[in-house]
Amino acid sequence: MKAFKTKSIIPYGQVELDDEGAAYNTAWHSNAAVLSEVGTLQVEFRYLAKITGRMEYATDAMRALDALLKIGTQDGLYPTLIQNIQVRPSFANDEISIGAMGD
Repeated sequence: MKAFKTKSIIPYGQVELDDEGAAYNTAWHSNAAVLSEVGTLQVEFRYLAKITGRMEYATDAMRALDALLKIGTQDGLYPTLIQNIQVRPSFANDEISIGAMGD
């Protein structure tokens, strides 16, 4: 799955669905994934695995979550952007949100 083909396993936020579709982060956060998107993929891809019988959907989503959980946090809070273009993911900003982009 193209979205998960990052050095860090944290997925890209955009995938073009044509035959040669590219996967990338959008311009306004080109070096980072949005935290809430990584969380949403857990629900969506686990359900997709269940209804299709293709467990690789759940496995890829879980690998992204595992990589995210390896980043050390203070007080267990994650900022809204996670750098995903290097092998080791890291925080891309220091903004904490209970709503948009952080839920």
